[in-house]
Amino acid sequence: MRRLYHARMSFFTHLIDLIFPPRASTVLVRSATFPLLSALLAPKIVMVENVSVVALLPYRTPLVQALIVAAKYENDRKAQELLGEVLATYIKERIKKWGSIVIVPLPLGKARRKARGYNQVEEIAKCTARHIGAGTKNLVQSDLLVRVHETVPQTSLGRMARKENMRHAFAVPARIGEKAHGSGSMDSSLTYLLLDDVLTTGATLAAAHAALLKAGAKHVIVLALAH
Repeated sequence: MRRLYHARMSFFTHLIDLIFPPRASTVLVRSATFPLLSALLAPKIVMVENVSVVALLPYRTPLVQALIVAAKYENDRKAQELLGEVLATYIKERIKKWGSIVIVPLPLGKARRKARGYNQVEEIAKCTARHIGAGTKNLVQSDLLVRVHETVPQTSLGRMARKENMRHAFAVPARIGEKAHGSGSMDSSLTYLLLDDVLTTGATLAAAHAALLKAGAKHVIVLALAH
């Protein structure tokens, strides 16, 4: 019965494609596989305002760009799953060195989150946690870092304006530290993996990194899925 259902869905998909040809990026996402994406995994360190950011994938590659865009603007589950699996691969190779980790997805502002309905970085991080497996119940902590004020979209600004736009944009709510550790500071024994989808000038990640350090984090690794 399931095979018949998938056969029918495949037929209708092909029929719709004949009538309304899909975009090239849509075809790339549909045909994407983990081996194809993982072959592009090439971590490199990019220095941003004295912060080392590890970028995992080359954004200029059509497949990477198609997956990032689909995950961000279309809430595409396959794209999020593949990106999450690649991130899990990178993390699992280093987790013994890092020890206990927490993934901190870069948060959206309240207005943007409400309008979009989701945070694609958070969704990708959840996929990563599933691929890492056992003992990862609290691996993703989406409420650890918040935007304390709305910011203008970074794509519309120059380098210096982006930096100013993000100044004091993030904070760690005191209640989180107090509830977890009784002091208002973060757990200094944990390694926090600060995650964003695309690295451009890095002003956003640098501001978020500064907020984690200010709150007491001792070990912060900054990651971007693509650059």
